[in-house]
Amino acid sequence: MAIKSIEVMNVMVFRRQWRNQNDDCKTGIKAGDVLRDAFQLEFCDGINVLIGENGVGKTTLLKMIYAATQWSNEQTDERKTNRLLHFFSDKLKDNEALKNTTNKEDFCYYKISDGEHSFEDSLSHNGIFHYDEWLGLNIQSVFIPTTEMLSHSKGFLAMNQKYSMPFDGTQVDIIVNASLPETREIPAAMSGILNKISDAIDGEWKNWDRIIL
Repeated sequence: MAIKSIEVMNVMVFRRQWRNQNDDCKTGIKAGDVLRDAFQLEFCDGINVLIGENGVGKTTLLKMIYAATQWSNEQTDERKTNRLLHFFSDKLKDNEALKNTTNKEDFCYYKISDGEHSFEDSLSHNGIFHYDEWLGLNIQSVFIPTTEMLSHSKGFLAMNQKYSMPFDGTQVDIIVNASLPETREIPAAMSGILNKISDAIDGEWKNWDRIIL
């Protein structure tokens, strides 16, 4: 299952796009009408590449998508909502820290969709919308941080649990995924990916039993 789109308003660097009075008159929008001009991005099938200068929000978008996919997995976690913040930074205490600094009083949210279902983290309401239809989709994803983490893997999880080391949730998760044992069988989702790799390298992947999830 693939993510098809993301919509963001007043979260971190993403601000609402305001319309001026002249534009409102031309489009017939009356004074007092609420305009929610959010940043929107739609994804195509296959590989999508985000390109932009430092600080424009590329990593933030990926972390929003990763947070949503993790929420889709059926698992019991009393701190599940709080963990969403931890994916962005280990220093964040509440949703206020995620809001755009100049638009904290305006509506703030990010919304992820697979084309049929949606996940919306509303910072203004301190709640998750549509979670009942999203939970259980079990969208598999791996976030590989820009920080090289594998060299920290020895003893990392034990130390992080004992000392609360300054790493965000994505950095911890990549160590967890890398530490998983090898599987005996290839999951259906992986078979399709391996076939694409074989086509790309014009060869055949022989070590089918060496896949790590």
